[in-house]
Amino acid sequence: MKLRNNWYKADEGKHFVLTEKGKEECASYKYKTVGEPVDEYDYEAVKWSVDNGYVIEIDIPGWTKGLKGYEVVYYHKGKYRLSAGNPQIFPTRKAAEVYKKHYESYTWFNDTLVIEEVEYDGVPLSESKMYNGKEIVDKEHYFGLDAHEVGEYFTEDMIDSFMDLLLPACMRSDCSQIGEPCSSRIDENGKGRTTYSTFKKVDDGIWEYCGDCFRGENYMHGKDIPYVR
Repeated sequence: MKLRNNWYKADEGKHFVLTEKGKEECASYKYKTVGEPVDEYDYEAVKWSVDNGYVIEIDIPGWTKGLKGYEVVYYHKGKYRLSAGNPQIFPTRKAAEVYKKHYESYTWFNDTLVIEEVEYDGVPLSESKMYNGKEIVDKEHYFGLDAHEVGEYFTEDMIDSFMDLLLPACMRSDCSQIGEPCSSRIDENGKGRTTYSTFKKVDDGIWEYCGDCFRGENYMHGKDIPYVR
């Protein structure tokens, strides 16, 4: 592990998990599970928690080298290989295809995107749970909203994490919206309005992704704002 700015970063293929000592002596870890990461960012740990033996670095179960993944890239001027947005390797081709389609929708983007097969190291995906014949997106199977389609199902804990990011733009069972605007469109009255990533509850613990909708609404409508070069 490496130390920087009072934080340890785990070596590749390793993460930090809670110890018995940490659970007993650290009040903030009292309700955590021994042998499991104490928070979402399991590849980092604050220096005092490591030095005091509250968390330790161990091998990530199931870590595998040489997994098959997919990258969405383009070749600027035919020779410079660039990632579409932030570099990201998708573990499924479907996610890469959805992301590619999303990125191609940007009116300012005029290069040709391709999906390339690459190798990466990590933990193989487990089989997704299903609802009404569709896969349910949980933390393990979430690759960023740009890689998920309108109509996909999400677990309730994923929606809880989205709503905790910022003060929600709307928070009802039929319309829960992430607080940060993600785009803008022109409504039927010719008014430009911001849109928000939106979800609606369809069953116990299951939410449907509605796309980016106007505040307080759970369906997409309106026209894209023209892009002027």
